[in-house]
Amino acid sequence: RSGSTVTMNPISLNLVARSYDSGGAVFNVRAFGAVGDGSTDDTSAFSSAISAAGAGGTVLLPPGHYRVDTPMRLSVPVTLWGTSGATWLHTPGNMAIDMFTRARVSGVAFTGSTRSTAAGNAITLNTGASDSVVENCSFTSFTRAIYAAGNVTAQRVTIRGNSFVTCDYAILLTG
Repeated sequence: RSGSTVTMNPISLNLVARSYDSGGAVFNVRAFGAVGDGSTDDTSAFSSAISAAGAGGTVLLPPGHYRVDTPMRLSVPVTLWGTSGATWLHTPGNMAIDMFTRARVSGVAFTGSTRSTAAGNAITLNTGASDSVVENCSFTSFTRAIYAAGNVTAQRVTIRGNSFVTCDYAILLTG
């Protein structure tokens, strides 16, 4: 109606985390021990949340700065969903996420440590990454933000609504 006002009250993330973590299809990384303070290594919590989500599940990244020191392998159809303020801090190494079939990464801010060769890739698309989606993410300070090389056979990969800042290559496909 014309002239109507709708007021939305903020929802507590703690309440949302408790309701999501009670056996539903969404798994909050904080419920698996992620701290999100930018200095604690949250790798184990991410790995556990991704395993728990399994095929078809969603891993929720609430606001925070998550340091993940080991690449996460999305080998089943899982969604990583970042809320506003969720930042994945990438330490030097090859990649942050190793992506396979029907995986989805949405709304995550990826920040590399430097823009050197050691910063590597934020997301690597592997053979079989078909029907995967990378959307509404931001990538800062990477050599290659999204990368697919060599004999990668992937079809129907969607990359949309992303931003790239201080990356040598936003999207690099070689072969």
